[in-house]
Amino acid sequence: MFKKVLFILLLLILPLSLISCGTNGVKNNFTGNWEGSKKEVASFEKDGSFTAPAYWDDGSYVVDGDYLIISSESGDSRRYKYEIETDQKKPKNYILRLYNEDGTRAYEFKRNKNFIEYGLILLPQMLKSSLVTLQLFLLTLLFSLPLGLPFALGGNSKILPLRWICKTYVWLFRGTPLLLQLFFFYFFLPIAFDIRFSAFTTTVITFSLNYAAYFAEIYRAGIESIDRGQREAARSLGVSKTRTMFDIILPQTIKRILPPVTNESITLIKDTALAFTISVAELMKAARTPVNRDGDATAFAIAAAIYLVFTFVLTVLSRRLETRFSRHLAKGE
Repeated sequence: MFKKVLFILLLLILPLSLISCGTNGVKNNFTGNWEGSKKEVASFEKDGSFTAPAYWDDGSYVVDGDYLIISSESGDSRRYKYEIETDQKKPKNYILRLYNEDGTRAYEFKRNKNFIEYGLILLPQMLKSSLVTLQLFLLTLLFSLPLGLPFALGGNSKILPLRWICKTYVWLFRGTPLLLQLFFFYFFLPIAFDIRFSAFTTTVITFSLNYAAYFAEIYRAGIESIDRGQREAARSLGVSKTRTMFDIILPQTIKRILPPVTNESITLIKDTALAFTISVAELMKAARTPVNRDGDATAFAIAAAIYLVFTFVLTVLSRRLETRFSRHLAKGE
């Protein structure tokens, strides 16, 4: 099972390592065959070579800012200002227009893209944005997992003010929508208190506070599920309450809370999609941009596949953790 996880991670990492060598959006992606208005075909290859229509000279091309420089085999070069736009009638198709130096249109070509080719164009940017999704996920877990424990312990405290503060915190963050909390921290704090954070930082703070409340309830339920007789036995042996909690109760609690913590983690990786509402450049925002631009849902299908890979990896890792922890406890007994 561990080999499967490594294989999936490699499938994600290898394409990411090629992003810097990939296309920079649709604008500079000339590779492939472009069909002209007179059915002539211009072909741009990955090695920079250019196969022109019959009345052009073949050669090579170089992208220089907004200009396309085509050099012929004889040494001559033609410099055209270019633009690429989506064909409104067929969103998957793109139109390449070449303009002379005086602004007059020289040539116009159309390029038809199939599902696979169109998906490969979208994939680099979506994989890059998935790194932002992973950062949100990991940072939220890093802060929320330990933050939930003091609220869980405080909720069972005999100190009444502390208990009510912890319970109110959990009630507040579990009882209001995560999206509303995100808007509160991003829009309300700057207006009311002039406290401003970046969109990414705001998302991490909001998600961490929200999920800490859920983890606090999971921890509390796990702690209360341990037989109270163990506390009484530890007390009779003179073990302090602190040592009883951290050396006896919590190790047993971890095994019991692993499944619900995993479920919350899977929910978290999907909830990161809410960050696009405040313009965080995560996976869902990367998917919505080409969908809105091209009127094609291919980007959503790619995003769904990436989310499924994330959740699959989390599920496999959680099962391995449960198995190892069970073995560890069995050896301890």
